Order: sequence, then structure tokens, then C-alpha cells
Amino acid sequence: MSSVENQTDGNFEFNVQALAELMPMCLIVARDGTILHTGPTLDRMGNGAMVGQDFFDTFQVRRPRRISLSKDIGTLTGQAVHLRLKQPDATQFRAVVVKLEGEGGKVLVNLSFGIHVSEAVSQHSLTIGDFAATDLAVEMLYLIESKSAAMKESRKLNLKLETARAVAEENSITDALTGLPNRRGVERLIDNKMHRGQPLAVLAIDLDYFKQVNDTHGHAAGDAVLVETAERFKRLLDVKDVVARLGGDEFLVLVEEFKSTEELLALGEALIQTLERPIPFEGRSCEISASIGIAFASGFGISVDATLKRADAALYRAKENGRRQAVLSDRIGDHGSFDKLPQVG
Repeated sequence: MSSVENQTDGNFEFNVQALAELMPMCLIVARDGTILHTGPTLDRMGNGAMVGQDFFDTFQVRRPRRISLSKDIGTLTGQAVHLRLKQPDATQFRAVVVKLEGEGGKVLVNLSFGIHVSEAVSQHSLTIGDFAATDLAVEMLYLIESKSAAMKESRKLNLKLETARAVAEENSITDALTGLPNRRGVERLIDNKMHRGQPLAVLAIDLDYFKQVNDTHGHAAGDAVLVETAERFKRLLDVKDVVARLGGDEFLVLVEEFKSTEELLALGEALIQTLERPIPFEGRSCEISASIGIAFASGFGISVDATLKRADAALYRAKENGRRQAVLSDRIGDHGSFDKLPQVG
């Protein structure tokens, strides 16, 4: 801000401190266009460099346009004036120009941001203290800050709701004990793959002798066996394969890439063998095995339910045949038999 003290010329007297408080965005401009004084807010926006500069070199007069030709600032009195700061960021203003009687053609120019107050506040990091107490911009700042706070809280709430929705969705398709997909999750996967006409083998797995583990060692041991079963399956299977827990001691494996029935039966035997290694629990040994039913599906229009039923039917035959074995389904998708399996890979 200019260091001008109280100024007196004839009958006119003004107080710079009063101007600073009442009009912190004012200028006093000489008749030749030289800026003699700037209010504190405007002084800060111009980095203290406006005083001594030519008004028309500092501001572009956007309205009325004819003033740009005459460059007579006195002709702006009594008109709606729109200005743009030329440097550094083209801040826009509305202005009122008043002649200072008895001051040799000096004018007082009082600026406001008008509808551009939000952009100006952001560009120049202005605060309420940079405005006169009576300036409507103060109320607008309150509204802007209130809206900003409300928007921030709204975004936080939306993020929480979205996170909660995602967690709920994930929980709805995930088995809480093992972290594997549950029945709903794996049925969705099967349905998606079948709709793409993707060949798919389904291995329905039921743990043998699991009830004895629960009866002998307790449910905590049973839970430990289920968790270890999931881990052993994941270590054995290919990264593209999917293992899920349907509930209780029932598991399901989806295999996408396979070449023959022998390969699927060999996988079933490997799954059984990995489970037959004793599972330690609190100094005790839990022993289980598994029965497996294998079904195959390919092509469009094959239902998830029908495929799972064929796998279950093969699983029951494995149990009837003495458990601890893998059995192929009689009916294989729309191919009729496993002999017509497509060559994959």
C-alpha cells in the first residue's frame, strides 16, 4: 500500500487508514493515469508494484470499450466499468470510479470481484480479512466455505458408503473362514465363463472323515482343517484355476485349461493325496481324505445348476464306491461324453 499519509488539498481531506478499512481494493489515480495509491488487498495482489504504474498498463478496460482509445480515466465516472488485471493472472473486477473534487483531476477507483469472487479468492489466497466488513463478498465467502465443507463431508460420506458397499459385496461372495469364494461367488464365475462359451471342468469335492475330526478334536480343529484344506488346494492348483468353499466340508474347483479326462482325473487324485497328509492341530494329528465328482460343460445355454448337479451326481457315486476317489460324470455338457473333449492349450 502507498505510504501516503492524510492528504489535504483545498476543502478535500481523506484519511488513508479509513480508505484501507472501508475500501481495501481501491486505487487513487492521477489525471494522467498514474496510480498514486492502492488499498492493502489490491497492494498484496499486485505484490506492491502497482503504485507509480500507469493505470492502463496495469488494467485492461473491458467495458466501456471506447475508453481504451481515449485513455481518459475521468470519463469512466458514473458508468459500469469492467476491468481485467493484465498481470499475472487476468483477475477480473467490477469498478466504480468517482472524481475527487478539488484534487486536480484525481479519481478514486473502488474494485470488487463481482461474480468472480470464488476464483479470485482461490488464486490470491484471500481471506475474510482482505475485504471490507460491509462487502457482500464476505457473505459469499461464508457461503463458499460452507459449500466447500458440505461438499467435502458429502465426498467423505460417499466414499464411506462406496467402501461399505464394496466390502458388503465382497463379503457376500466370500467365505469368511477360508477367504475363498463362496457358493454365490463361484456360481457367478461359472455363469460368466459359460456365457462366453468357455470350456470348463467342475470338480465337486466333499471331505471324507471330516465329521470324525469335529467329533474327536472339536470344532476349532475342524475349522483349522478347513483353512488348511483351502491352502493346500491353492498351492496345488494352477493360478488360472479357482477353488471355492460351498459350505460345511464342501469345496469346488473350476479348471479352464485341460486336454483330456485323464488329466482331470489325475488332478482329482492329486487333490486327494494332498489332503491325506496329516494336518497338525495343537499337538494332535487330523486325518481326512476326499471324494470328487467331475463334470464338464462347454457352449452357450448350459445352466450353472445343471452342471453342478452333474458334478454332485458323480461325487455321490465316488462316495458310494468307497470314497477317496475321483469319478467322472456320465453326462458331459452338450458333448455327450468325455471322449469329445476339446483340445485346450
